Amino acid sequence: MRKSRPQRTLKPKSPTANASPKTTTRLNKVIADSGLCSRRTADTWIAEGKVSVNLEKVTTPGVQVTDNDIVLVNDKPLPRTKPVYALFHKPVGVVTTRSDEKGRQTIYDVLSKRYQRCDTAGRLDRQSSGAIILSTDGDFIHTLTHPKFGCKKVYRVQVDKALTPEVLKSLRTGVKIPLSDEPGSKMVLAVAERVDSDIPTKATITLATGYNRQIRRMLGALGYTVTKLRRLSIGPISLGRLAEGKARPLTDDELKKLKRLRKYADKDREAAEKAEKDGTKPDNRKNKHGKAARAPKGKTGDTDAPKPMTHKSDNPPGTKKNKKPRWVDGKPAANKKGKPTRKSPLTKQPR
Repeated sequence: MRKSRPQRTLKPKSPTANASPKTTTRLNKVIADSGLCSRRTADTWIAEGKVSVNLEKVTTPGVQVTDNDIVLVNDKPLPRTKPVYALFHKPVGVVTTRSDEKGRQTIYDVLSKRYQRCDTAGRLDRQSSGAIILSTDGDFIHTLTHPKFGCKKVYRVQVDKALTPEVLKSLRTGVKIPLSDEPGSKMVLAVAERVDSDIPTKATITLATGYNRQIRRMLGALGYTVTKLRRLSIGPISLGRLAEGKARPLTDDELKKLKRLRKYADKDREAAEKAEKDGTKPDNRKNKHGKAARAPKGKTGDTDAPKPMTHKSDNPPGTKKNKKPRWVDGKPAANKKGKPTRKSPLTKQPR
């Protein structure tokens, strides 16, 4: 009889074997993300001794805490709230700020109570309308606003007179504009990523940078006055049919697309740092989906270039890459059976 093998006993793994390292966050950011206050107010509370971590008072805003630490404000635990992500259609006539010194209406006077704790990812001037993304996640807002992440924005602009081809070309190549309205302000070269004009007085402009009032100042430097400006989309998020003054939460698919921008930007930065360390030039080519293009087959390096593409006409007649000619030496071309390849075009002699 076959002897039965003794059963193997599996040793339980230690709980710390696959444990990931704990991530830490600044204390003032943890308090601000809970929705109690802003980071500045959190700094004030910490300095006044109103905040304790693990039942010990803390007076330094830069203290790092983990998810397992117990944070109390005025001897009360922080409220547990999920981060909010939303798209808002800003109307004309309101300013993008929490409080205005001149007493003008702000976007928080229009927003519902659900989005009062959210901060804005970027701004739009008072006379402009369009898409603004709101969130309580500070890192998410940083991803959308910092130029290194390459979040492009699309605008629809209307001007007081017809746009000439020279003006459209100048917008693409770059226009020098001041950073502010103050005299002696620094001048920068502002470039539009893409400019399309289907109507003489209207154009669709795509920007990869976010200078203050960039489109108005670029067109103003070229002798135009903007009469209407609307932001249509931010990255992959478009305004769609969202009515003015209304907001809606972002879908899970939209959030994945936006957070993917940071992932690709981090990869590009790591590739650039590695190339700088190795003394080579990074391959920044991208395909139509925004992903890095594949390297050409064969050896890689600065001296190796991809092979040029060939056209069918570059191959000699009769080869596999080119069809057999219809006429040879003034006579119709024949197939293996000796018959003409096609009847209809062979009735006419070539010119």
